[in-house]
Amino acid sequence: MWELITKSFDFMFKKPVFFVPALFPALVSLILGLLGLGMMYSHSNVSSSIGAIILLIGVAITLIAVLLANSVVIHMTYEMESYKRVNLSESFNVSMGKLGVIFLVSTIVGLASAIGLMLLVIPGIIVILFTVFSLQEVVLLNKDVKESIIESYEIVKENFGSVLVFLLILMLIELPLGFVLGLIPVIGSAIASLILGTLSPIAITLLYIQLRGEQL
Repeated sequence: MWELITKSFDFMFKKPVFFVPALFPALVSLILGLLGLGMMYSHSNVSSSIGAIILLIGVAITLIAVLLANSVVIHMTYEMESYKRVNLSESFNVSMGKLGVIFLVSTIVGLASAIGLMLLVIPGIIVILFTVFSLQEVVLLNKDVKESIIESYEIVKENFGSVLVFLLILMLIELPLGFVLGLIPVIGSAIASLILGTLSPIAITLLYIQLRGEQL
């Protein structure tokens, strides 16, 4: 378990290109957010309305950008682990080609998780746990929506203890790390978002590769 976490940090800091995908949603959010807020606080009612619409559109585009960024990192991690190479352009193109399925899977999993969390919390956590490898199934094995969720469920079911312990360890590392980085004035939260947003998909993909073994 610790070896995979260590390897995740090695990937990030030996190949800084892993940080690039996480910059995309951050830039999209910043640009559209500033544009929307600027128009909202103008003296024109029409401009204010347009600004509010831009903010809403910005949130939607940012969420899609996050999904795309995670998918690119997933593919890059597989390439690095399997072939000791990283090609940002290739990973981006692969992920873009599957963006529709990625969006549908993430939407279904997100809605199910949210409903579960709102109802009794535990059902939501269970959904998150058993669908943790859904994106990996789509990006690396080209599975459709139904197959990716089912396959993720099967992998977790067969390796429940290992997956649970790994995710707990990852969480125990990310929470204090995020807190400490967040204490850095001005740029702390941005740095924390960049590092943690890159660490999670790398670590979870490495675990997925290990559990999948020769099936990949």
